[in-house]
Amino acid sequence: MVENDNRITFLIQDFNGNYIGHIGFAGFRYDLNKVEIDSVLKGVKGGYPRMMEFALKTLIRWGQDVLEISHFDLEVIWNNNHAIRFYERCGFQSDYLIPLEKEELEDEIRWVACKDQREDAQMFYQHMTWKEV
Repeated sequence: MVENDNRITFLIQDFNGNYIGHIGFAGFRYDLNKVEIDSVLKGVKGGYPRMMEFALKTLIRWGQDVLEISHFDLEVIWNNNHAIRFYERCGFQSDYLIPLEKEELEDEIRWVACKDQREDAQMFYQHMTWKEV
């Protein structure tokens, strides 16, 4: 269980009740009717073609109908072509790149957004916005 009032995560089950992935929302901005797509992961390889596409489109529809959200966006590593094509199939369009810098901690390395717009960054997030189709 994630105790975060600004995040909703749904488990995805196959027709036999087996958990095969998860998907959700994070970073709610109710004042802007906006939310970020979060935690998109199919944890079981093979089978169930287009299941994640169905799950994402269903999540967006639920967000519109129940939460009255009209703007959906996400960030994905810029060279993850498989994921970018998946999001494009689901109605997202690439907007801009967010430069990242490596942050090294004692037992962790993570990539965080640069404080300034840098062209020489080693890594980027691709920002994508959903365009209703």
